[in-house]
Amino acid sequence: MLKQITLENWKSFRHGKLYLDPLTVLIGTNASGKSNVVDALDFLNSMMQGVSIETALVGDRYSSGIRGWMEWAARKPETKFNFPVLVDSPDIVWDCL
Repeated sequence: MLKQITLENWKSFRHGKLYLDPLTVLIGTNASGKSNVVDALDFLNSMMQGVSIETALVGDRYSSGIRGWMEWAARKPETKFNFPVLVDSPDIVWDCL
């Protein structure tokens, strides 16, 4: 289970950290980044399913990709983004980053 995700240069986030519980609710005003967090989770889900990075960003006939596709994935003027995640697993004694 994901316990924490850090968004680095992702869409509107220069650096943001989200702590996750079994039930996590995103609340905020319009244009505060809620959909960008959901896009990041969708992207990570695609990566875990073995989808290529390009397909996860742009989509294909089975998925729509993220909003804004590749052009808006990295926070401008950056060209790269990063998602360090903290994972808790019942098979592992400690958390993995």
